[in-house]
Amino acid sequence: MDQVKKLKPIDDPDKTVPFLREILGSSRKETEGKATLLCFVSLPFTLATYSVEGKTNKDCFHTKAMMYSEPAIMHTLLDHIAVNVADYASHQIECGAQVLRAHHLGPDDLDIFDKPYADNSIALSRAKHPDVPIIYFANIGSAYLERQKDMHDDMICMNCNVDMAKARKIIGSKDIRVTWIPSCSLAQRCVSVSRSASAWAGLVALDTSSTLVTA
Repeated sequence: MDQVKKLKPIDDPDKTVPFLREILGSSRKETEGKATLLCFVSLPFTLATYSVEGKTNKDCFHTKAMMYSEPAIMHTLLDHIAVNVADYASHQIECGAQVLRAHHLGPDDLDIFDKPYADNSIALSRAKHPDVPIIYFANIGSAYLERQKDMHDDMICMNCNVDMAKARKIIGSKDIRVTWIPSCSLAQRCVSVSRSASAWAGLVALDTSSTLVTA
């Protein structure tokens, strides 16, 4: 717990990540009127696993051990990260980003260790920049969309293997959604996904290109 309490907040992003303002500022100038500039943040649980495991690890053995044996430490770590993710996302927006995409990995205990902190980061970002769209990438969480449909995002990005027709019923009134799809049989897959999701207001994003295809 002592190590977690010693973690420092991002008080001045221009000092800790000084390159962002220059990169995003110049990128915004180059893309103005041509494309929308997206910024990316990983959500708290993802970053916590990197910190605990020391690398990317799909099994997350050490993280799960902490979740179950030292939950107070994990919650303190997640709370710290959630606030700082929101500050980092807000800084990217202030530097020129126009859309925020939040990416995470879902743990076993979604409702306890993941969703509250992910949603807190999204809500804090929304409070500072209410006009900036937020995309929530459910990733493997696409398997339990019913537990994520009430989050503060504007758009949910789902795994390409999800049944889009069922996903539309689960998501309900959320008007916009994104699906990442492989490049093989691209045109047919785009049409299939769009139709099954009733995606006349939707968006299909490609995982091998920055091109966006509107349905």
